[in-house]
Amino acid sequence: MKRCGFFVAYLLAQSILCAAQSSSLVQVPVTDCKTLNQFFDLWRDSYYGKASLSYERATWIQFNETGGYEFLRWDKSSEMKEISWNEHVPSITWEKKVPTNVIALAHTHPVNVPPKPSPRDIEVAKKLNIYVYTISNDGIWKAAPDGTITREADYRWQYKQHGQLVCKDNAK
Repeated sequence: MKRCGFFVAYLLAQSILCAAQSSSLVQVPVTDCKTLNQFFDLWRDSYYGKASLSYERATWIQFNETGGYEFLRWDKSSEMKEISWNEHVPSITWEKKVPTNVIALAHTHPVNVPPKPSPRDIEVAKKLNIYVYTISNDGIWKAAPDGTITREADYRWQYKQHGQLVCKDNAK
């Protein structure tokens, strides 16, 4: 019986630990070079927001075992499709299971739609308990799971100096 009691206590402790870990949100360092370069690649691949929805790009941001983060880009066609036009804003969706250890989602917004996260973006942030970043010509915006929206970078985020993005790691 002691073993059974210990096992139940162990399971309870593990579930509390897992709940605590999942409820604490990990901030993505938007101003570091790794993140800005990934965001710029998405922006460039979307033709700088000047093309139609078929060129919108997205990436999952995952927490890794070493305490860092990695990017899992959405495939250009097979994993996303247009699902609706909500409030004149196109929506796309991931058609696979959400990857493990996801801490955020980042995607581009074309220049012909508002740069801030849409109501659908906020809904995704709340449902998955992650941050949702929108990348646009106007800046980088973040929707939090509580529904708040903040501007993480202004329009200068995409500027290059000596062929490199101006970011924390490249600052002299």
